[in-house]
Amino acid sequence: MRFDYNGGVYGSAFRVAEYVKPHFDVNLSMDKADYATGEPLKGKIQLRYPDGKLVRDSKISVTLCAQKVTIVDGELRYAGLFPVKLDQQELKTDSDGNASLTLPAAQEPSRYALTLFAQDGTAYKVRVTREVLIVRGATPYRLTTSKSFSQPKEAVNFDLQALGAIDPAAHAPAKWEWTRLESQTHGEGALKGAANGAKSGAGGKLSFPVQFDEPGSYMLSVKDETGNLLAATSHWVAGDGLKAIPGSVEIVFDRDRYKIGDTAEASSRSRCP
Repeated sequence: MRFDYNGGVYGSAFRVAEYVKPHFDVNLSMDKADYATGEPLKGKIQLRYPDGKLVRDSKISVTLCAQKVTIVDGELRYAGLFPVKLDQQELKTDSDGNASLTLPAAQEPSRYALTLFAQDGTAYKVRVTREVLIVRGATPYRLTTSKSFSQPKEAVNFDLQALGAIDPAAHAPAKWEWTRLESQTHGEGALKGAANGAKSGAGGKLSFPVQFDEPGSYMLSVKDETGNLLAATSHWVAGDGLKAIPGSVEIVFDRDRYKIGDTAEASSRSRCP
């Protein structure tokens, strides 16, 4: 099968064969229904024969691939990158036909794709794939701005406020980073010192300006020295480069709340399939 996309030719092959029931069943059950960033993933792999008997001392090969995703206003948007191999484990079932599984925590919202290859004492092999979606967890800081959309090359001030008591040595903001969702381009800047435009305000609030040169949808995040996510927010820059999901209409207001007598400004965009 081949298809053309943006001037490039892409192809893939697949085989259609008669369905053959696996020699045994492979079930993967996670300890939690939902996972967030910073949380290690734990689960259990269960191997059973069709008659219910346990598959003991079976070898299981686990391959983990991760793909970064972006969740804006509750909508899942893939970051346009292919899944990258993250981990490889070799497990063995116990006398109950079970094997414990522990996966590394994700630093960014991601889609974990698991591939399991199980083999019992015979030559039979069973392959199973599962997916786990990891959303952004609670962050120790809140990142806000007075306006949700701006014009190209306009400096926008963002405020970083700690949520509760935080150990400065463990969660010290070091840099900001933006990602333009339409093109997956990146930009970053340091938060240390007034020379970089950052200013400390009352209550430990840190303010810093960011300039977006191109129209589009942006995800702005603040991280520490090791790359751990501390806070994030969405921002939109008006212009021709701003794209919407086909068949949808998106409206973005300049503020979250208004008082009586305030004037609300909104940016709307739509795209028909």
